[in-house]
Amino acid sequence: MKNIYFLICWGIIASFVSVVAHAQSSLVLWNKLGSDSEVSNSMVGDNGTIVGTSYAFEPAMYGDGYVRKAVNKNFLQFPHTVVSDLKERGSLELWINPKVPKPVPYRYGIFGLVGTPYCSYFGVPSCCNINLSWGDTVTGKGIYGSVNFGGAGGVTTPPEPEQFVATPNVPFHVAISWDIDGIEGTEDKVRVYRDGEIVSSTEDSWDPTGTTEYDLILGYGPDSGGYDKFIIDNLIVWNYAKTDFSDRFNEDPTFPFPDGTIAFTGSDSYSDDMDIYIMNGNGSDMRPYIVHQGNDISPSFSPDGEKLAFVSDRSGQWAIYVINTDGTDFYKVPNSEFSCYDEVANNAVNWSPDSQKLVYLATDSTGGLGIINLDGSGQRILTTDGVGDGVYNTVRGVNWGETSDDLIVHMMAFPWQQNIFKYSISTDTWTQMTLDDTPSHAMDAAVSISGQKIVFTRRADASQLYDLYTMENSPGAQSSNLTGLSLQEGAFSPEWINNDEQIIFSYNIKDTQQWQTGIINADGSHFKIIAPSSPPQYAMYPTWTSETVCHVHGDLNGDSAIDNSDFIILRDSLGKCSGDSAYNPDADYDGDGCVSFRDYSTWYREYYLNR
Repeated sequence: MKNIYFLICWGIIASFVSVVAHAQSSLVLWNKLGSDSEVSNSMVGDNGTIVGTSYAFEPAMYGDGYVRKAVNKNFLQFPHTVVSDLKERGSLELWINPKVPKPVPYRYGIFGLVGTPYCSYFGVPSCCNINLSWGDTVTGKGIYGSVNFGGAGGVTTPPEPEQFVATPNVPFHVAISWDIDGIEGTEDKVRVYRDGEIVSSTEDSWDPTGTTEYDLILGYGPDSGGYDKFIIDNLIVWNYAKTDFSDRFNEDPTFPFPDGTIAFTGSDSYSDDMDIYIMNGNGSDMRPYIVHQGNDISPSFSPDGEKLAFVSDRSGQWAIYVINTDGTDFYKVPNSEFSCYDEVANNAVNWSPDSQKLVYLATDSTGGLGIINLDGSGQRILTTDGVGDGVYNTVRGVNWGETSDDLIVHMMAFPWQQNIFKYSISTDTWTQMTLDDTPSHAMDAAVSISGQKIVFTRRADASQLYDLYTMENSPGAQSSNLTGLSLQEGAFSPEWINNDEQIIFSYNIKDTQQWQTGIINADGSHFKIIAPSSPPQYAMYPTWTSETVCHVHGDLNGDSAIDNSDFIILRDSLGKCSGDSAYNPDADYDGDGCVSFRDYSTWYREYYLNR
């Protein structure tokens, strides 16, 4: 039996502090490495050069990457100016698509992922400022790196104790970070990462006043068989010692990701066992937020950023649940039970602009809407019979409009016509916003924060999936295609974010259940897909807040479950006050400086019973 389990708040705060600390940090180099043109035209920074004629571009992490096809003088080269200002600190990262599981001693025993290992053959430079190697020629050790700005060999991390064995054609990410003053306050001066985890480090230092005369070499293998063994892709260099590589699944380091937190519905089995996940605005630090044996779907952050609402069938019937984003006060909204027309519902609950009320699908197959206060009072059920001359009778999604008096409703007519309507609560009137002048479906609408525009999903003809369209917030206004996706792609459930500067949405590939999160600027520029870096496989129905989201403190031992072990920790702290060695401030829920039975009651009622 699964429990609700909660992300530790300090993890996100630590990421935020890191971002603040690197506010002056910048991108030095970004090259996709996917073609002759891409190598010689960096997206950011100095351009690269292809040395030699025996090479190819083959499938890698993001499109194609470079692979040398013969020994001798065949490699990629970037000028030494790339690292000329990085003698004290910096970082380099790239993707490797292996064609073999590992280096083989005495045949191709070492791969120079970055740099040129151990010797000068065939006119290849023997020295480099930055080095990342896989294997050590003879013993079959793993990945290690070095920094050399002072000559005499520089500083080298020890190899991994055991050889890293890759899966051919499954890309992995490697990086090296260095800081003469210690990486983020630690004793480590140089670290090597693989897939975001530290695999090697050293506390040794180097001379930061040395030279940077050596060019940056990539894709080299000095042995007679050291060619056609690995493909390199997406080279990125920073001017600070980066430690969080959870954004490695985003190809474009220049994309203007929003700050704050994204929540979404996630699952490894589409439409079953759905849970709520959260991640940072750039897609990093993806974690489960609320996990239960039932289905938890359709998350929605309140406009003031203080609460998250979602719907769940955990009690045997769909109902609304709310939790504060500071991790307190998780509860089921009284009287909010409803029947759901589908096992997976988008826009099933949303907030009023003042964050005081909720609108939800109080519906079965015949349609209907509900409005309710957060304490379960003031419930009002709205009938939808007769909408659009009686043709539209089924609600498929609902959002609040620009004021607390307006709702934006996605309605469906038999057999499959769908359009967007605006409903005035005070006058009980319906206005059709999108028109029936094309054989299209208009659905999943959201009004901008300013109230001036509407974004919605539309399919222009039956051969296509769905694109995002925007229009002025006026009945029958002309709409324009925002995403311009291919026939194999679809965009759904949009939400305006970041003061109307961007739109977040669900992205789908045709004939699959591969759901991901998309972000696009409101003017249609900078379109980006956040692919899940780990489970869940399906990531749907995103919502965003500018706030940092914390979980409740019911999980006192941090094992991602609220259970008897947490009770034991709380019990051992009962009667203890601030200053006592056994006092646990996390168990002091009322903040009075002592852990009492009142705190136990809070833990039991608020957290344990809701596990």
